[in-house]
Amino acid sequence: MPVNDSDLFLSLPRRSSAPTSRSEDHLAEERQRNFRRTWQEHISPVTVGSDDFEEFYEEAARLDAAVYAFLPRRVWMAEYGTRTARNLGTGEVVPIDQVWHLRRYGGQPHTRDTGVPVVSSEPAVERYHEFTAFTEHAGRPVLVAGYDIDGRGLELIDAVRQVAGAGYSKVVVKITRAKYGITMLDVTADMTDQDIEDALLEGLDWALVSQGGKPGAFLVQGFVGMTHEYRVFVVNGLPVTGAGCIVAHTPANHRWEQFDSRMQEHRGDPTSPIVDDEALVRRLVAFAAKVAKQWQQERPDLGTAVIDVALDEQGEPLVVEFNGILNAGLYASDPRAVTVALAAHQVLPALEPLNPVVGFTAGTRQPREV
Repeated sequence: MPVNDSDLFLSLPRRSSAPTSRSEDHLAEERQRNFRRTWQEHISPVTVGSDDFEEFYEEAARLDAAVYAFLPRRVWMAEYGTRTARNLGTGEVVPIDQVWHLRRYGGQPHTRDTGVPVVSSEPAVERYHEFTAFTEHAGRPVLVAGYDIDGRGLELIDAVRQVAGAGYSKVVVKITRAKYGITMLDVTADMTDQDIEDALLEGLDWALVSQGGKPGAFLVQGFVGMTHEYRVFVVNGLPVTGAGCIVAHTPANHRWEQFDSRMQEHRGDPTSPIVDDEALVRRLVAFAAKVAKQWQQERPDLGTAVIDVALDEQGEPLVVEFNGILNAGLYASDPRAVTVALAAHQVLPALEPLNPVVGFTAGTRQPREV
């Protein structure tokens, strides 16, 4: 069947065997069985191995959500090894460049590895520090700086001093390029510029040097203790689902409500209690909705992302960060709510310009913006 602009381009790059089971409540175990059945129907027989538990079930949940909202015959799954895409309903195979203009769902490998152009909104969202919807609700000073930039903007060491001077003894320095490096400095009044630079080199190592000479390469923030971190999925400016940032949870742990009401007091701490607080979740989601509305007014060309929110030390909500929706972890959210919203929002994505990729021969379709 021909590719239709209402179809979905599904990307599941982290395919693996199912991990060994672990004790869960009845609903979670039933969902896991359903996810494995869907995987076996559309991908391959499910074998039990020692692969990452959360990674497998997040990928399986994405597959389930895609075929639920779009139906198998309208889902084209990327087969990056052969530069093709396979229709999950008919089995038809086409060159991947015939489908990469479609709406997307699922993790996006780097273009250099696949020859597939990036959806423009994803790197735009990763520059969330440029949004006033973030800076006005961050609950902490946020500065953008560069390292060794010869007066072409705020220098990194000066930014660290400014944040420390605002009353923050701990300063977080993050490279604005997604997942490229982050460190926290303990800044004291007697530290010299060389002391600060040495601490940056110790914390960021080669990543610091690699970003040298680039204005705006670093995000410098005051450290604020955060609790009850919560991830809200926003499609077309509206929150559609969400869940607490609980590392051990996957969509198999989702409990039917649109916004899962469980959160961990301190993210990533296995000793931290998991609390079930519907009132607090409503408060955090309402805050995220306010931020999303401001963000869409500011950037109407975007509107789809995940917004992580939390409580500060005084119990007030703040924005932790924005992330692109395609690669974001799912926790106990409802991925079907995301794909249903994507299916209803029939706008093709803008794509980043595609540079020639060695060994990749494109077909006739070119990236396009809508």
